[in-house]
Amino acid sequence: MYNLDVAKNMNIRRLKASIDAQAFREIRIESSREAPESFRATEEEMRAKPVDVFRNQLSDREGEPLFIGAFEEGRLVGVAALFFEEGQKLSHKATVGSVFVTPSFRTKGIGRALMTELIKIAKQDRKLERLNLTVSTTDKTAIKLYESLGFSIFGTEPRAALVNGKGYDEHHMQCTL
Repeated sequence: MYNLDVAKNMNIRRLKASIDAQAFREIRIESSREAPESFRATEEEMRAKPVDVFRNQLSDREGEPLFIGAFEEGRLVGVAALFFEEGQKLSHKATVGSVFVTPSFRTKGIGRALMTELIKIAKQDRKLERLNLTVSTTDKTAIKLYESLGFSIFGTEPRAALVNGKGYDEHHMQCTL
């Protein structure tokens, strides 16, 4: 259901707690190191979490976050997630988050493939009408990708993240399904 061929040896599928927890932990640590302005936790905070924390995040229970991963020859090289809102008043929207592609695998269309798959999954959920996300204003490549997929900026939060005392602004973006 979640398979999508990106390249000859690439596929995208939902991450599974039973087999992907360690690789998921490793890529989340990498994302915090490689893009500290884009992720809430520091590399040190991510390293301090045992693998069971990451395993628990890969639940397949309804309403829990849904994580997908891009794999090349069995190696997890990209991730993205849908976070669902709770409550009747907010159940019409979900948030895209944790989007990251390992630097050596960028420019291969993996980010676009992950986002395209998340949008496809979201459209299958009849309750969902809108996807939201935040992105660092310094990440011009991601902003361009999101805009090409139908997202638009509806606000900017100044100094949304502080990294070593430097403030980074974030755009809030949305896409109607």
